[in-house]
Order: sequence, then C-alpha cells, then structure tokens
Amino acid sequence: MKVLILTPYFDKPGGVAVYFSSLKKVMGNNYEFFFRGNKSTIKSPKVIFQYFRDYSRFLIQLISNQYDIYLINTSFATTGCTRDQIYIQILKLLNKRIVVFFHGWDKDYELKTDLYNQSSLYPLKSFKKADALIVLASEFKAKLISWGFDQKIYLETTVVDSLLTNGLFPKKSWDETDDLPLIFLFMARVEKEKGVFEAVNLFQELQTQLPEKKIIFKIAGSGSILDALREYVKLKGIQNVEFLGYLSGEKKKEVFSSSNIFLFPSMHGEGMPISLLEAMAFGLPLITSTVGGVKDFFVEGKMGLSIKPSEILSNDTISKVKKLLLDTEALNKISNYNYHFAKENFYTNKVAKRLEIILKDTLSSN
Repeated sequence: MKVLILTPYFDKPGGVAVYFSSLKKVMGNNYEFFFRGNKSTIKSPKVIFQYFRDYSRFLIQLISNQYDIYLINTSFATTGCTRDQIYIQILKLLNKRIVVFFHGWDKDYELKTDLYNQSSLYPLKSFKKADALIVLASEFKAKLISWGFDQKIYLETTVVDSLLTNGLFPKKSWDETDDLPLIFLFMARVEKEKGVFEAVNLFQELQTQLPEKKIIFKIAGSGSILDALREYVKLKGIQNVEFLGYLSGEKKKEVFSSSNIFLFPSMHGEGMPISLLEAMAFGLPLITSTVGGVKDFFVEGKMGLSIKPSEILSNDTISKVKKLLLDTEALNKISNYNYHFAKENFYTNKVAKRLEIILKDTLSSN
C-alpha cells in the first residue's frame, strides 16, 4: 500500500504538523508527504496564490507518482475546507481512494454548515465524496452523520511524540511525608479560550485554602494574551507563578517530569489537546475540562478531576480539588493509571498502527 499524506509543513506550529512529524519516525517508506499551505504563521492576502501553486505541484506529483490511497488532513473550518475541497475534486475525477482526517473543529463553521445543510451552498459537498473520514471526538462524528455523511467515520486520537517518551518510566510515588512543593503545570497556547485566567484564579484560591502546602504554578507556552496574563498575576499579587515561555525538546521533557498536576480548564473547541496526552504520558493527574475528544476517554477519578471553567471557584470545585491534593494514595493510583493508559493508546507506534489499519480497511472496502 503506497500512501500520499497531505499535511502542513512540519516546521509550522500546529497539531497536524506535530502529529505527522511524530508518526513519520515510525512509518515506512510506503508513506510519502505532500506539504501544502503557507509556511509562515503570518496571514497574508497572497495565500490564494500559494494555493494555486500547491494545486499545480499536486497535479505534477500525481502525474509523476502512483499512490493507492490519499490521506487529506484538514481542519473543520472555512480556510481548511475551502482549500481542501479542490484536492478531493481532483482525486475523485481520477477515481482515487481518499480518507479525510478532520483534526480541528470550528464551532462557528459548524453553525454555518447547519444553516446551509439543505441548500446548494452546502460547504461540505465535496467531502461527502471521501471514502472514509477520521475525527477526534464522538460529537464531531455525530454531527457529520446528522449532515448525511454515510461513509465509515473513525474516531482517533492525537499522539505523544517518541522524543518525549523514549526512556520514560512511571512517575515516582507520592509521599505525604515529602516536604517538596506541589507543582501545577499549564502547557498550551496562552489564549483566553484555553482557560488560563481561570487556572490562575483556581491556583490563587488553593494557595489561600491550603496555607500549609507550598504550591507552584508553571505556565508554559506563548500566545496573544501572555503579557496581559503576566500583568494580571502581578496586579492580583499572586505568588509562585512562573512563566516559562514556549518549550520543546529536553526542556519540555524536564518540565513535565518535575511537575505534579496538569491544570487545563480550556473553553476552546478542542479536538484532542496534545499537551494533555503528553501530561498523561508523564503520569500527571489531570484537572481539566472535558472538551472535544477528551470526554470520549476521560474517566473521572481514575485520570483526575473534570471541572467546568465557569464554576472554577465554586465551593464544589474547590472542595474536590483540595480533597484530591490531600489524598496521596489517590494521586499515586491516578499517576500510574495515566502513564499506562497513555502508553497503550497515545504512543507513536500505537497511533501509527491504528492509522495503517484505517487506510488498509478503506482501500479494501467496496
């Protein structure tokens, strides 16, 4: 089976690039990549010319090479779907097998699709020609079915890069006699919808209610509100908050290894946040909102606590977080469970194998 995978450039930030740059390490030579889209993160009106250059390069690649199946990775959003419907039309004119993988999911675009579902302006008409689809959440699958998609729709996950997991062992057990600080970690784009202000507010309240515990909050990532968040922390006089900036490689691994709790009260329309899966791989208990695909695998109590960002300072939320932080036996069980769950489900070899099965099944189906 020879496969051509359409992706963004690997050096461009984003979940799709991370996903395939990770999987490429374990994929065979029968997988090839076609990179399309803007190399820069800066939006430009000239991007339309880039699209046409990409379509031309794609046609040349089709003429020069033969592939059994094509995997189109896109985001369920105006830009991705508008661009990638052309690739589907080209491939279907040539009677090629196609799998479409929706990695992101824009709720505004979902509303637009709902509005035009029965009209000639329906924006996903070309995508109904795909032979199979992959999504990151059961709610996305249900929505596609409601729009009349009748091909096979697979649920998948994102991936934890092998660069992080090589040599990784279960986390050292918690010990209630340890006099070490308890380190919370937030790692994601620093944007309002990621719930980072809510995370800081929860941290401040825990400091107030657990004065006997030394707790530290490390915030890793860059984003448009980073400066505003720094100022917010300063104005409120919140102590023990450390801003680490964007991390990668060994620095990222070190921070995960030295942290104790992953705090992620995102309000964003997440597919499946990679940083949350990475935290599980390092055995970190989760305090998280169950957005997007997270709700499909998250088990309350076994993996940590689910919280609602809008209720982050409620008595109920504060009470259950405090209870968890004071229960070393529960923290040990959660840490061990998350480490093994991630190893079985999110490591590159596991994800690559499942993707290969999907492609082979699609190729062999009528």
